[in-house]
Amino acid sequence: MAKVNIENVRGKLKIGIAGCGKMGVHHARVVRQMKEAELVCVSDPFIDSTRLDPEIYRNVAFFDSVDKMLNQSQLDVIHICTPLETHLDLAEKAIKSGVNAYVEKPFALNHKNAESLFKRADKKNVKICAGHQLLFEKACQETKKILHYIGDIIHIESYFSFRQVRKNIGPVDQVVDILPHPVYSLLEFLNKNACSESKNPVEIKSIQVTNNGDVRSLLKRDGVTGTLVVTLKGRPVESYLHIVGVNGSLWVDFVRETVTKFTGPGTSAIDAVLNPYLQAKQLLLNTTKAFASRAFSKQKSYPGLYELVKVFYKSVSNGSTSPLTDASILDTVRVCETITSELKKAESKFNRQAEKAYLDTRAKNVTQQTNKGAVLITGGTGFLGRELSQVLIAEGWRVRVVTRHVPQFADRLLGVEYVGGDLGVKIDENIFKEVDFVVHCAAETAGKKEDHQRNTIDATLNVLNAAQNANVKNIIHISSISVLKPGKNSSSALSEHSPVDFDNINRGPYVWAKAASEKLVTQASNEKAMDARIIRLGPLVDFKAFQAPGRLGREIGGRFFAVGSRKSTISLCDVNTAAQVVRYYLSNYDSSPPVLNLVEPNPPQRIELTRRLLKTRPDLKATWIPFGIVRVLSVFLKAGLRLVFPKKKPVDLYAAFSSETYDPHLAQSVVDKAKKTI
Repeated sequence: MAKVNIENVRGKLKIGIAGCGKMGVHHARVVRQMKEAELVCVSDPFIDSTRLDPEIYRNVAFFDSVDKMLNQSQLDVIHICTPLETHLDLAEKAIKSGVNAYVEKPFALNHKNAESLFKRADKKNVKICAGHQLLFEKACQETKKILHYIGDIIHIESYFSFRQVRKNIGPVDQVVDILPHPVYSLLEFLNKNACSESKNPVEIKSIQVTNNGDVRSLLKRDGVTGTLVVTLKGRPVESYLHIVGVNGSLWVDFVRETVTKFTGPGTSAIDAVLNPYLQAKQLLLNTTKAFASRAFSKQKSYPGLYELVKVFYKSVSNGSTSPLTDASILDTVRVCETITSELKKAESKFNRQAEKAYLDTRAKNVTQQTNKGAVLITGGTGFLGRELSQVLIAEGWRVRVVTRHVPQFADRLLGVEYVGGDLGVKIDENIFKEVDFVVHCAAETAGKKEDHQRNTIDATLNVLNAAQNANVKNIIHISSISVLKPGKNSSSALSEHSPVDFDNINRGPYVWAKAASEKLVTQASNEKAMDARIIRLGPLVDFKAFQAPGRLGREIGGRFFAVGSRKSTISLCDVNTAAQVVRYYLSNYDSSPPVLNLVEPNPPQRIELTRRLLKTRPDLKATWIPFGIVRVLSVFLKAGLRLVFPKKKPVDLYAAFSSETYDPHLAQSVVDKAKKTI
């Protein structure tokens, strides 16, 4: 064990965190809840500590490297929450310094490195723990207690479907990042005898993968088979284990944190009739209980993380056995390593084929010479940016897209030049070389205030500075119509002259940051540093592949609850309309309006949008909820939220579904002109 001061053992363990991104924040929250531990320092070479939550990182020392943190702090435990490729190096440094290490998943890239790590830890007498927190959440712990009910285990299915939430990596890397969860939860129960841990190795019988990250694998140990299915496309989003024994089965749901028991042989006619009702009763009661527990819980981290860290800290303090065995971690690493290898092979093969097809097609399609200029698009791989790139390429513009990660060949548009660059940091002005216009579409759409500060406000300032340094004066800034101060209490519609709601974080970080970035562009234009045009977009939709905007309603359980009057309208903007307007601006820059609120001139009725949705989703049934009911529900919801969460601003249900009214005259004029020039 690490050299822990007697004073620390009697008092609190001294904790350091390497990496204070999203996962680091979760770990910081967990440490803050621990009476037996104290967060004393954090290391991260990129994060500005002044933008971090002071409630989480109060009284904490910040370092720009783990080396400095280990050398200058007397730590008992370090949490390694950095990218996968750094785990081994940082864990080795921690061991060398005699510090116990909690290593987030994936633990290691290969089992040989992991084995070496454990050997070094044994020599230094320190403990290492992997981020296998699902094993310590309530559903998994309950499963271990009742596993003996189903007798010897025959088969296990581990299923994991999820959304690709990280924009900066491809689907394969996203799967590699999340893969340990369904693997270690499967291996935990892949034993014939439910009451003992197998000493035999896991056999990987087969693996099938695709280049977009789907995984299907068959594993075996002690005669027990286990199937592993991981998918980015399967819906709904689920994470579960189905454990089948000789006397029934267990359904372990990690999303709802419930366990449904199917005990007994279930071979009689009575069982066949009654079991579905008994199981439905369990599902209803357990799900309700789990959701209520989560709603009123003070825990602000991933389920199981607090429990795992607490047990690990206890083992550090008193020298007891670590919560996870070395063998279980190594088995997980080995299985993940093998599957990852197959995923990378499939991805590489697909990319080679896509590159060849891309280059062959480009060679056959020589772009016609035109008098059009060059346009640099930020956010060019996003919803609007991609549509705009296609429109401009078709008209003969030279298009350059700056993106944090250059897309794979299969995802590139023919004729677009892709350049790597992170707008959140200083931009190389050479990216703007020979550019006539900048269309600034990039902005953060999720996350916390600091994410929007970096990826919207800082990004806008960096784009303006780099463009000026490269002597590019013309910029079209894509803003949002949401930056305008709400006008529901006004008798007139909102227009281009309506006031912008600056510095109002109560509207949410997105609106706050978009308003701030628009202010930066306006200032640059007023100071004659740039000749700017601002287009404020309404909520973007794609009428060719329609998905319901949030203000229309919500889909719940196979039914779409449409909110409001059927004939009331919603102000929004089709993505192709937006792209055509930007194209028109580029061709008629000097005569284009300096500010434009771009919504569809004839806003569609809610019934029209609902019919569009049902046409693409015939499985849905629509139920209408009048605004009168929503207003009443909103009052009661606000009152309830104020009682339960007095420090937080309550959700305004009515405001979430109602739509502002906008003066359409200028938008009508510009859209008509844009359509005439298509």
